[in-house]
Amino acid sequence: MPASEMRSPSRDFPNVRPLRPAIALASWAQAGPIKADLRKFRRAATIAEEMKTQLTFIFLQAADVATTMTALQMGGDEKNPLVMHLMPIGSLQGLILSKVIVLAVAVAAVLAGKYHVLRWSNALFAGVVVWNLIIITRLALGAHGA
Repeated sequence: MPASEMRSPSRDFPNVRPLRPAIALASWAQAGPIKADLRKFRRAATIAEEMKTQLTFIFLQAADVATTMTALQMGGDEKNPLVMHLMPIGSLQGLILSKVIVLAVAVAAVLAGKYHVLRWSNALFAGVVVWNLIIITRLALGAHGA
């Protein structure tokens, strides 16, 4: 059909307005339900990150206890001043009491919404666990080398 014979859609359907893409896009972007869903998604992602930080903290505390006890049993020394002061009640008891103190500080940080404190603690305790593993390795190699 030649262009001269084509009829305008507005003549065929006088009650239908042509769609204006810019206006449709702007009204879609301002849609309340979509923004609410996006906020829910962001909040869920934040909660997931907070839970991951907390679980990492708990894992690192358990790893610290395990590696510290292993190093102590292999003849290593405790270098943490807080734990050293608690050692007279027993190696494991002193270590567990120090973890209770650390856990109390962590709970206070979480309740205050200071997750950056937990993230910094995770970095610190990851370093402590790596250091403990280095000490365990050195003690094991020293025992076999002697």
